[in-house]
Amino acid sequence: MNTNLEAFQKRIKERFSLEFKLPRDLRTGSNAPRKGTRGNNFESDNEYQWMEAIRNFKQQVTASYNMLKEGNPDRKRLNENPIKVALIDDGVNPSKLHVKGSVKGGWPPDGFARGQRVSTYYNSSDGHGTTMANLIHYVCPFVHLYVAKLDKSPPPPYRSVAHMAAEAVKWAVFSKVDVISMSWTIKDEAQADGSSLTEQITEAERAGIVLFCSSDDKGQHNNAQNQLLPSPSNLLKRIGSCNGNGTKSDFVNETEIHYLFPGEQLPVMQQHWRSKRGELRTDRGSSASTALAAGLASLILWCTVKSGGERDEFSNERMYALFDKLKTDQNKASLVDVSGLMDQVRAQGDTAHKTVRMFVERLREKIPDERRRWEDMRNPS
Repeated sequence: MNTNLEAFQKRIKERFSLEFKLPRDLRTGSNAPRKGTRGNNFESDNEYQWMEAIRNFKQQVTASYNMLKEGNPDRKRLNENPIKVALIDDGVNPSKLHVKGSVKGGWPPDGFARGQRVSTYYNSSDGHGTTMANLIHYVCPFVHLYVAKLDKSPPPPYRSVAHMAAEAVKWAVFSKVDVISMSWTIKDEAQADGSSLTEQITEAERAGIVLFCSSDDKGQHNNAQNQLLPSPSNLLKRIGSCNGNGTKSDFVNETEIHYLFPGEQLPVMQQHWRSKRGELRTDRGSSASTALAAGLASLILWCTVKSGGERDEFSNERMYALFDKLKTDQNKASLVDVSGLMDQVRAQGDTAHKTVRMFVERLREKIPDERRRWEDMRNPS
């Protein structure tokens, strides 16, 4: 089999002058998927068990609800008390989304910001935002997306990317989103604009919004003199990439992140697109991991609401407390693993409603103290 694949690779390369890389699961020998240690039901002999568990759980729920089928009366349930995710990136191309009609709002509106013409939010400059949206949908296809577009060279009146990002976060808070996903980092080149972004993120934290940003993927070589934005805090979590067996990616500095999510050779990301230099590229890195973290938080919120709970039960502080309990290693930044839990409830739940309810109940059992504090807050004596 490898001989035929290598011959095909050679013909493709000669014809198009492109590098064609075999998917990881087709390699053998020294390039075969590495085995690691078991931890928290994350089986090392299955390179993509995290993704597989998500897919199986999601398929069982959607198959029972049959929510994603056009014309089905149950589809309207998707619009009842929806979970809203703000994706702040380089825009989203709606025609390339796996879940059509999921974009419910955008900024700047109609390509204008304070009277100035800017690139529209429904056009992804190099496909990055569209890819992040599809990763969020891979985990939770039920979310409503609110897309804010950042320009690398912001037009007037924006002084910098940080200034534009601050306005995007402000818009997301105004839109009452539940989760904000920021799969990027920028240098704090203008201190005033960095402060403005930090202030808007603080407002989002106060609103209970779950906030994720990405590692800069420079490993141990990050220059501490150049502060990266957005700045992580107790209520803004920075996400790093791990490989299929849950081990931190080589390009991630674990001292600067809070959680790990899959970010290497993701089987869902088998689509490639041409970069400006003409080569094919895949999504590999903490930006993809950040989108998966936003997707998982959204799925937890969606299951909570659909099982009759309140969305603020897992607002930012309690969501992070839950993620802490789901880590494979409680003593450091590690994989937030739900694969074992999902497989268990999926095997026991004979209907989507039961599966969703059991999933939320198991999550609540992870943070009983937080649950009691939330109940006391809602029902003061």
